[in-house]
Amino acid sequence: MHGHIDEQDCGAEMRLRVKEHVVKKNDKHTLPKNIRQVGDVDLDKRVYIEDYAFAFIKELTVDSDEEGRVGILLGEEQRVDGENYVFVRGAMEVLNASVYDGKVSFTEETWPPVNTARNTYFPGMDIVGWYLVSSSIKPEKNASLERTHIDSIGRYKVLLYVNPAEQTEDMYSCFDGGLEALDGYIVYFDKNEEMQNYMIAARAEQRSTAADDMAVKRYRQAMRENKKEPKAKQQLSIMYALSAILVIFVLVAGVGRLQAEKNAASGTQAETENQGDYVENNTVVNATLPPVEDETLNVDYAQGNVTTTQAETENTSEDTSGSEEDTSTEEISSEEITTELETTTQEETTTEPETTTPAHSTYIVKEGDTLYGIIEKNYGSFDTARLQELLDLNGITDGGNSILPGDELLLP
Repeated sequence: MHGHIDEQDCGAEMRLRVKEHVVKKNDKHTLPKNIRQVGDVDLDKRVYIEDYAFAFIKELTVDSDEEGRVGILLGEEQRVDGENYVFVRGAMEVLNASVYDGKVSFTEETWPPVNTARNTYFPGMDIVGWYLVSSSIKPEKNASLERTHIDSIGRYKVLLYVNPAEQTEDMYSCFDGGLEALDGYIVYFDKNEEMQNYMIAARAEQRSTAADDMAVKRYRQAMRENKKEPKAKQQLSIMYALSAILVIFVLVAGVGRLQAEKNAASGTQAETENQGDYVENNTVVNATLPPVEDETLNVDYAQGNVTTTQAETENTSEDTSGSEEDTSTEEISSEEITTELETTTQEETTTEPETTTPAHSTYIVKEGDTLYGIIEKNYGSFDTARLQELLDLNGITDGGNSILPGDELLLP
């Protein structure tokens, strides 16, 4: 029993040294002002997580053939006014970790690519914890998950657990009683360019992975179709046989029809030779049909046509001139209309800045105000897009830390 007590005391002393080692002293650190608090502020560990990193983790989805997705949390640990703070500024997915059979395992092969990506997208940031997105693996009373947390990440690091089925997000840390949920944490808003760049690269990689998955699915479909090939060949042979029979039938019918047409042509030629006189008499009769008077009438009619044609030509020329006048009139009208339109457009262009410039309402910052609270007060609910518009509209680049009571802000 005594040895057991000594082991506990040794373990407590070791945990104390680890805790003092990972927490850096920096009493001059400025806390973010633009925040949103989730739950109560935890007295043992105050966790601040930037909104871009938080949103990236919450938007991760878990497919039906996988148990969960994991990654690391990056940032820094500080000691401010005697309290322990964790500032999570980045979140990066770990693709070669094992999430299987209710367990999570990080191996030696996990860390080289993690460190390479961390130096690329999050230079200067430390690993302050990890995250788990899963509906089946839960941290409560999970000895395997606790062992992974202690051995691979660190006992006093943090764990962000997201349950997609229950739509909950909780922050954990490993204390003497194992993994325990913190009372709350704080989401803060900042212009996190490192996280934005990583999210863009991650989306591009997801699109590439999706294309590879589609190629695999097509290959599997082709393999399934190949299994049905013998039956398809049998059906194809039957179709070839039916097509050959149809072609033979069409050829026989065509030959018969050509023979019938040939016989009909021979009979017509013989009948024409036997009735040659009758045809010749018709030719003579037809040759003597037009009388002389009809020819005279044709001449008069032709002259009348000539006169009429001249009149029509004159009328046509008059109509043409009239058309030219109308066309010129239309052209002039078109030019006038075009000039008027250009003038109107110029006037509208000249006056556009006065009519289209949006009028922004203003807000005077009061004591205790945050940008989160200002957005919620003026628009009914918080919206990250509104917050970014507010920052851009007022030229705020430090996440709102420079705003003081009495400052006047333009509202989007």
